[in-house]
Amino acid sequence: MLQWFILGAIMFFVVFIFHCFWEYVVPHKFIIKHPYKNKFISGVLVGLIIEGLLLLSHNQRWLMDIEDASMDFVMQAKQPIQEDYIPSRQNKSAPPFVLLDIDEKTYESWDYPSITPRNRVKNLIDAAVRAKAKVIVVDINLSKESLTADEAKMPQFQGLKLQEGLPRHPYDQELYSYVANYPDYCKQENLRCPPIIIVRDFHFTEKDSSLRRKELGVLGAFHSKPEPILKARLSFLEKAVTQANEKGKEQGITYIYWASPLFIKSFYDGLLRRWWLWHPICENDSPTVIPSVQLLTAILVDNDTPQDVQAKVGELNKRFKKSCDAESYVPEPLHDHINFGKTLRLTGEKGVNSRIFFQLRWLPSLPYFLKDYNQETGKSDFVLKVLSAKDYAESSPQNVDLDFEDKIVVIGGSHGSHIGDGDWHVTPLGVMPGDMVVINAIHSLLQYGELKTLQEERWLFNAILLMSMIAIVSLIFTFFGGFWVVAFFGTAIIFGILPFSIKWLFENGVWFGFALPLMAVQLHHIAADLHKEKKHEKEKTLNDVPMIGELKEVSEQNKQIVASLKTVGEQNQLLIYDLRGFVEQNQQVIVTLQQVCEQNSQIVSEIKTLSEQDQEVTRPRSKNCLKGIT
Repeated sequence: MLQWFILGAIMFFVVFIFHCFWEYVVPHKFIIKHPYKNKFISGVLVGLIIEGLLLLSHNQRWLMDIEDASMDFVMQAKQPIQEDYIPSRQNKSAPPFVLLDIDEKTYESWDYPSITPRNRVKNLIDAAVRAKAKVIVVDINLSKESLTADEAKMPQFQGLKLQEGLPRHPYDQELYSYVANYPDYCKQENLRCPPIIIVRDFHFTEKDSSLRRKELGVLGAFHSKPEPILKARLSFLEKAVTQANEKGKEQGITYIYWASPLFIKSFYDGLLRRWWLWHPICENDSPTVIPSVQLLTAILVDNDTPQDVQAKVGELNKRFKKSCDAESYVPEPLHDHINFGKTLRLTGEKGVNSRIFFQLRWLPSLPYFLKDYNQETGKSDFVLKVLSAKDYAESSPQNVDLDFEDKIVVIGGSHGSHIGDGDWHVTPLGVMPGDMVVINAIHSLLQYGELKTLQEERWLFNAILLMSMIAIVSLIFTFFGGFWVVAFFGTAIIFGILPFSIKWLFENGVWFGFALPLMAVQLHHIAADLHKEKKHEKEKTLNDVPMIGELKEVSEQNKQIVASLKTVGEQNQLLIYDLRGFVEQNQQVIVTLQQVCEQNSQIVSEIKTLSEQDQEVTRPRSKNCLKGIT
């Protein structure tokens, strides 16, 4: 997670700096006046800048860790659902594998010996020889003897005393004699002697070997970084191997080879992902170069004659400077490939090139078989048989599968229930024993050689392809802008191209790291859209400034009107006060008038009374007058 965070922060920082440079420093309006052209070209440029930075830092550990996680995901996603199938092989001519595994049940039947019984190892080798194997790989540490003369005197080893006249334990002597007389034995039994590869054990020239062992996996991931010089730990079989090979010198045949079983573990998560193809070592205080198990096996498979094999193995000593005086060395990268066979062209670089393409999974229950589907024939071909070594370790194995002809037979051990208790390693396909790691490394080298990047394999075509993808994505984002459109549509494009990247990796062994440049283009267009929206809002705010001034003037006018209205209101209040005084005066007049009216009413009533009295006085007189008249 830390590596992803660092990469995201760096990419965001680079895109941000580029965006600021493009928007504020470069007067792009005078160079690219059309807004769509400006947006398109800036998107292409930022994608190419990110790709260039990735090329310059492709050997940096933090970037390699991220690439490792991506390739792990691809290997896991490509695994078929059916447990007994693997992804289809590209090199159909590569021989299948047989693993004779010393599993927990086998070790239990041997009563858990402290060292793998050497006579059992001899029987396993002999079974593969008699079954006409193409190559035999012994992935068992044979440096230490079963019982030395000093150990034989100890009380705990009383039941395992050395026989008189034997320089070593009978089990060791049995294997020693078989190896020393291997050419004669094959000739006597009329057998074709397949080459035998025995792994070499090493220790470090420095005092603090634990520190160097820890650094071995770290430093191996870089060029121009010091790497430890290993010192070979000699085996009790040294003279036996020399004796067997001396017999084949006249024919130009090497019967038995020493090889390195070392691999490189990642520093940040401890997963075993990479190989050494060869390594400078000190053997008998003399500098030399030892090939890895997978390289030596591939050379033996990919060459026609023993003389060709000898020439290719000898090429290593000619090409590299070696010294036993120093405690570390700085590897010099090759300027060209080394041709190790008809199809093997290798550089030995440690980046993506040294990745093991894990395709063969480990299943805990034995026996089991792995096969792939051959689209040309429509049939399923066996790629790997994993068999328990218990029955094959007997001197005359009976009723067992001996279909080993022209197959690569690996002899190893998976006993030990967990890491630290045996030869177990964590890989992209889970935990598996060391012999399965060896088989995956051989299989990967025979199928794909070194994994390649777009910059190495057909670099011109692939560079044009990557530039075209960047241009197309930038063009789409240019005409279909908007934050959410670019965010979701860009993610859909990246994940939509992912299956093609997986297909390219599995069919051509080429790692297509396209995602980061396209993500950079996406981030830049998102930033450009956000910048455009912010700029539009700013312009809108600036356009609204005169209107705000007008509103201020209107507000001031309204304030004056309000002030005038307040003055009018005050005048009206004074007028109201005057009206109130006038009304009060009128009320007094009205009261006076009412009093006058009341007085008048009294006068009227008095007049009326007088009138009635007058009428009464007048009426007799009138009657008298009328009578007089009449």
